[in-house]
Amino acid sequence: MANSVFWLALFLALVVAGIGGMFLYGWLRRKDQMPKVPPLPPDDDDWK
Repeated sequence: MANSVFWLALFLALVVAGIGGMFLYGWLRRKDQMPKVPPLPPDDDDWK
């Protein structure tokens, strides 16, 4: 039982690391830059 739990945890850790690696690879090699958007003025705050 403990052996199968180890392999399951290892497999899940590798899957998470692979997805994270693909995200970082795409994020670092993106062509377009983030848009320059000015912050909202304090008067337009809808959460008051």
